Amino acid sequence: MIRIRPPRDEDAAALVAMVAALSTLEGDEVGRFDEAAARRFVIAPEGPVSCLIAEEGARPVGFVFWHVAWETPIARPGAFVTDLYVVEERRGGGLGLDLLRAAAREVKAAGGAFLWLTALRRNERARAFYRRFMEEEAHIANYWADGARFDALLLGAAPRASEPDEPTPSP
Repeated sequence: MIRIRPPRDEDAAALVAMVAALSTLEGDEVGRFDEAAARRFVIAPEGPVSCLIAEEGARPVGFVFWHVAWETPIARPGAFVTDLYVVEERRGGGLGLDLLRAAAREVKAAGGAFLWLTALRRNERARAFYRRFMEEEAHIANYWADGARFDALLLGAAPRASEPDEPTPSP
């Protein structure tokens, strides 16, 4: 039987293992998310990341991470789902949807009105899954700054020569 619940301190190692598996699938670096990060940012009640774990017996078999987000056009809070993962042998049985729905219930209980997430374009299986009940917004471009780019942004570094100084308004 599957149970969905908040994380506990003893889940840190399992979360690290599942995040590593997800990172490997997505081609991301493995190892940045360690047990200390799991405890500080995800498991701690005051941490910035909310989490639910799917558990089969005593074994974690999936998780969903999200954090509070704001959407100005609807003037409402909601959540950005950063990660949704189900172990390979449990995929295709509805567990991902159960985790996403459980997160949506938590977000709604906190006054939220939406979930937003991203998926790698090459991950057709995930995109097909999300399109079943979410709109894929092709008109949105995502941008990312970390490491040196984040530091340059903090310092007010000038944009590269090929970039405009300010965003160009949409027609």
